[in-house]
Amino acid sequence: MKIKVTIKDQTVEKNLQKIESMLLYDKLSLANISRIQRISHKNFYIMALRATRGKNDSENYIKCLKILGNDIIACDNDRLKAQLIRLLNDYINFAPYNGDGKFEFYKKQIKKNILL
Repeated sequence: MKIKVTIKDQTVEKNLQKIESMLLYDKLSLANISRIQRISHKNFYIMALRATRGKNDSENYIKCLKILGNDIIACDNDRLKAQLIRLLNDYINFAPYNGDGKFEFYKKQIKKNILL
């Protein structure tokens, strides 16, 4: 069962580990965390991607990668942007969905838009 909540900035700072475990066990969606907090704490992406990878569902995996890609575009800090690009690149190249039609299409699009 997923919890439908919006995570506020002060809540994130107080409960980083709890939020990470909620993401990992798929009790919370990455989209419910504000963009500023996601960019500041890249572990949120890692936990969400691990959770979707564990369910063997390429569609949700792609949704998380799209959120990460949109956050990269919106990020103003060059250091954080570089870290997020490296993270996206790693999760695309070492994804368990290589060969899946939807994932391969997304992979081509993201490489054109962000990684090049």
